[in-house]
Amino acid sequence: RKRDHIARKDVPTDFLDGIMEGFHTLVSIKVPKKGLVSTAEKAYTGVGATFCHVSWHLQERDPSKVPMFKDLREQSMMCQGTLHTVDLYETTRKAFAYDSRNHTFAATPPKPGQGPVPPTAVVFHESRCGSTLIANVLGASTYSQSRVYSESPPPVAALKACEGEGTTCNVGAQSALIQDVFYLMGRTTRPIQPQHVFYKIQSVGVKSIEAFAKAMPNTPWVFAYRDSIEVMMSHFKNYQRGNPLSQEFLPVCLRSYGEPNQPALLKEIVEAKERTVESLSHEEYCAAHLASLCESAIREYDRAKSLPNAPPRWFLNYNELPYDVWEHVLPPLIGTLSDSQMARMQDVAKFYSKGRGPRAGQHWHEDTTVKQGMAPESVKTAIRVFLEPSYQRLEEIRAELEAQPGY
Repeated sequence: RKRDHIARKDVPTDFLDGIMEGFHTLVSIKVPKKGLVSTAEKAYTGVGATFCHVSWHLQERDPSKVPMFKDLREQSMMCQGTLHTVDLYETTRKAFAYDSRNHTFAATPPKPGQGPVPPTAVVFHESRCGSTLIANVLGASTYSQSRVYSESPPPVAALKACEGEGTTCNVGAQSALIQDVFYLMGRTTRPIQPQHVFYKIQSVGVKSIEAFAKAMPNTPWVFAYRDSIEVMMSHFKNYQRGNPLSQEFLPVCLRSYGEPNQPALLKEIVEAKERTVESLSHEEYCAAHLASLCESAIREYDRAKSLPNAPPRWFLNYNELPYDVWEHVLPPLIGTLSDSQMARMQDVAKFYSKGRGPRAGQHWHEDTTVKQGMAPESVKTAIRVFLEPSYQRLEEIRAELEAQPGY
C-alpha cells in the first residue's frame, strides 16, 4: 500500500479546506522517533497528520461489516486517492479558528450544527473480551448520529508517544497531542444533532490510560474484560482446536515474548511472584501480559477514586454483554433509548462482531463451553499464578460501581 506520509508541499488548498470543513478524516499520525519536542511557541512539533475521505455511511449501514477502522478505511473507495499529510499542531490550531468562526483561510464557513464533538466515551479492554461487540452496539445506538473509531491508529499513537526507548517527552506536550487528536477526530459535517463519537482503543492502549485520563479528565471510559480462561483460550486458538502451540503462529499476547526490553508493569507483576520474565513459559507470559492490561485499568480507577469530579467509568464483564451497554452505559451518555434504537442494537448483537469474509451476516454462536472445556492445565496454572488476582479485583470494582446510586 502507498505510504501515508507524503510531502506536505503536495497538499492542495482544496484538500486543506476539506479538512477544515470536516470532510476528511484523520487516519494516522507519525510522532518523531526522538519523541515530542516543545518550543516557546508550540506545545509540540514535527507530528505528521494524515487525512483522507472515509465512507462513514458504511458503518451506518452495518457496523459488523466494518468492525475495525482498518476495514472502514480499506472499503472507503476515495481514501487512497485523497491521502495527504499535514502538520498536526498547525492544522489543529487552524481547526480551532475555523470552528470558532474566526478565520479567513477556508472557502466556506461552518454550517449550522457543524463542529467538534468531544468524545462521548472511550472503550479500553483486555483483548478478546467482546470489545468489538461493544463498539458495534455503540455504533448502532443512534443512526446517523453515532460514529465509532474502532482501533483507529491516531489515539493509540498519541497515547504511546512517550513510551519509545530513548524518547524525549514532555508530559504537557503529550497531553496537548492527545487532546488535539481527539479534537480533530471529533469534527463532523452531520447536521443532525446531537452527535456522539465513541472510540475503542487497541488493547495495548490501556497501558497508557493514566496519560489519557490526565489529558481528557472529563471523558467517560469503559474497561471490558472476560473470564481469564476464555480470554487465554481465545489467544491460544490452537488449544481450542486440540492442536499443540505452533511457533509459526504465536498468539498476539506473545508479541513481545523474548524481547530484551519488557514493559515495567509486566516485570513488576512477574517479579512479585519471585520469577523472572526470561523464565516464563508461553502461557505464563501471556497471562502476565493480560494481567498488566487489567492492572493498568485497576490502577487508574483507584487513582481517580479520590478525585472530586471523576468521570463516569464502567467495568464490563463479557458475560453481561451486550445487555450492560444499553442498560447502564448508554442512558447517562445519550439519554433514554427508544424502541427503534433498542431493536437496532439488539439486531446488530445477533451477528458476529467481526463480520468480515465468510462470517459476514452470519449469526453469532456462543463458544464459552468449548473454551472452558479445552483449556489445558498449563493455561489454568498460568492464570492462577498471574492473572486470577487481577480478574478478582475487576469483579470487585464492577460490584462497587453497580452498588452506586443511579447505576
